Amino acid sequence: MALSTGPLSIGIDIGTSGARAVAMRPDFSIAARSAVPLDRFGQNARDPSVWWSAVGAALAELFSGI
Repeated sequence: MALSTGPLSIGIDIGTSGARAVAMRPDFSIAARSAVPLDRFGQNARDPSVWWSAVGAALAELFSGI
């Protein structure tokens, strides 16, 4: 995706399969998005440290695309 300038809003969703992140412009168009599966960080999907690791990875991937 193209380099974004201007303000962006970041959304995060954590579900049973993984963590997803999106960066949106003020006009609600998507600047970047990412998704990371939870099982990359362990087999226990109920462990908050697995969620935190997945969110961190999703945000890192998201920021590398904007």
